[in-house]
Amino acid sequence: MRFQPCITALTIGPDQGKSPRLEKVTLLEAFERAEEITAVVHDSPGAQMALYELLLGLCAATGVHPRTAAQHRQWVTDRHPLTAIADQLRTEDFDGLLDLTHPEHPFAQNALLRPHLAHGYGPAQLELERAGDYVLLFDHVHLHDGEPVPIEDAFHALLAQHAYGLGGRVMAKTSWFGSAFTYAAVGRLAGRIRTLALGDSLADTLRLNLTPCADGGRFNYSWTRGRPRRTFSGPDAKKTHTPDGPADLHSTLGRSVLLSARADEIGRVVVDKVLMGAGELLEPTPDSLQDAAMNGDKPLQASEKKALWRDAHALYAAATPSAKGSDLFSRLVRLNRPVRLWSVGLIAENRNVTGWVSDTFPFHGAHHQQLRRAAHDGAAWAALLAGAATTAAAVARDVAYPNARPEERAKLLTRFDPAADLWARFAEPFHTLLDAISAGADAAKARAAFAAAAVTATRTALGERLRSLPRTGSALEAAARAQARLESELTKTKHPLEITEAATMDTAPPSTTPAPHTAAPTPESQERAAATGPRALGHWLAGLIRRHDRELLGQLQRPKRPPRLQAWTLAGNFAPTDSARDAYELTAHLFARYHAALPWQDPRRLYGSGDLGRTLRRIGTPGGYGPADPGCHRLFERLCTPGALPRQHLAHAIDRLRALDRIPPSWAQLADDLAAFTSHDDHVQHTWACSFFTPNSPTRQGVTTPCTATSTSTR
Repeated sequence: MRFQPCITALTIGPDQGKSPRLEKVTLLEAFERAEEITAVVHDSPGAQMALYELLLGLCAATGVHPRTAAQHRQWVTDRHPLTAIADQLRTEDFDGLLDLTHPEHPFAQNALLRPHLAHGYGPAQLELERAGDYVLLFDHVHLHDGEPVPIEDAFHALLAQHAYGLGGRVMAKTSWFGSAFTYAAVGRLAGRIRTLALGDSLADTLRLNLTPCADGGRFNYSWTRGRPRRTFSGPDAKKTHTPDGPADLHSTLGRSVLLSARADEIGRVVVDKVLMGAGELLEPTPDSLQDAAMNGDKPLQASEKKALWRDAHALYAAATPSAKGSDLFSRLVRLNRPVRLWSVGLIAENRNVTGWVSDTFPFHGAHHQQLRRAAHDGAAWAALLAGAATTAAAVARDVAYPNARPEERAKLLTRFDPAADLWARFAEPFHTLLDAISAGADAAKARAAFAAAAVTATRTALGERLRSLPRTGSALEAAARAQARLESELTKTKHPLEITEAATMDTAPPSTTPAPHTAAPTPESQERAAATGPRALGHWLAGLIRRHDRELLGQLQRPKRPPRLQAWTLAGNFAPTDSARDAYELTAHLFARYHAALPWQDPRRLYGSGDLGRTLRRIGTPGGYGPADPGCHRLFERLCTPGALPRQHLAHAIDRLRALDRIPPSWAQLADDLAAFTSHDDHVQHTWACSFFTPNSPTRQGVTTPCTATSTSTR
């Protein structure tokens, strides 16, 4: 490995001006060119972390490491060179130590397994993502895959297996070394989140993560080289080992492994058979938890049900200057420079690897307290918003399906509840919040921006879930009441001020698109624009009453039949587009119908007030108005049926308003709504439903609802 390319690195040119590119490098080149290598790269986060562990272990093994916390800070500040490591690795002292195919002491392997290598399986068992549960998959078909893998891939999988190997029964026989050999312990990194401080180059990353110590310890090159190892029978079967330094810790042999390597048809060295058993038992010490973020009294663990960023506050909480450089985080606090924290964890269930969690977080010693508060509050606010969405979804379920059986209620809630999807939507605003604070931005503004983005994401997610409801009957009521409940939850006084302010502000972002260049309006076009539209129609209709123009009002009261009457033509001329002409004519007809017998001069009745949904709440009896009146409720359901304009039901609604001496809807808004009524997105029906069922819900702009489109006309 010293002289064979075995590490994929992201490299940049020496002048820092070239574009980064992927390149295979040797161990020697990794240290010689560490300043121009940006990072080590691998498809598997676990294997990538294991490669960093190898490099850190070699730094300690060669004695190139700081002795004190003060020296560590000086190394990082002065960019202490690491080329001395490559110089030592090139000497004869390291001949055969880093050789994967060494006949007696293969690197990171147990040569004592060689007599039993004939019982080995395919290389699939070496790869954590492919191996699976040896107990559940008792036939081991997936492990008999004889397809060989390149030795560099086996090398990466071997390192990951030592660090992240899953505990339990392995594919080995008791007769070889004893029963203890068939039960492997959990790898030293498999049960917790491993965090690495990332610098602007590989050299910077290694310097940041080097542990200051007087003695780097002994590197574990092979099971059969160096100190005595654990036996798997007798009194030493459960013997644990305490690392004597960083080199020993980073190179812990968590498994007894032996690879069978050969040359394939084209001369490549490949591995076609692997034998694996239990390895060393590591005694945990404070030094082995240099980077551990604690969750109570235990290290932070990966979870399939909880995104890593939700526990980011634990990383910042671990940064305590009082530790005086005894751990990674306290050393980073004293550096007073920005770095990135890269955290990796393994998710496994029943020894089946379901995936890796990997995330990066900004860190700056000067702002670590603000980062901690922001991370803690951001996660708490996200949980609060997810709970509010769940509460609103329960309202939608109960209204849409009031008679659902108990066993169906949970499934129906899942249909409307966006909480499970919200965590992914919150991740980007959360990282933006931390990045802004780490860069020195105003913390209050950054927190307010996160709250606004999170509230918008919550509204959007709930609206998308409610789109599955039909736009008729109780479904419209369910959507309206659910969104009203969400607004009520968001504006509770007990919530943080940032959340309530974000919920009550206009969340529509200002447009950043420049207005298209158009020719200057001509006087004729300005006059035409002023003479059309819903407001112009409303003024014209009010003028008919004020002038007592009984002829035109009488024509509007009559049905629209050939021959075409002058009043219908005049009303239609106010439509800004030909497609809206029918809606404007219908609005004029309803206006004349309302003022048929006794025209009112009251401006509130001449111009109307509110949309049709709010107006219908004025209909009813002393026993109940609006939704509480069965007849009014049925009328509203018929009005909101998708399809053509409900002329008959609109006339019925206007007649009831007139008969009960109630104020009519805003005629200008009614014309605008009817023009957009047949649109496929049902925005008008949803707006009416919100006004009819939840009139006190705060009006919002720029909020995604089940019907997101707005009318193209001016209200």
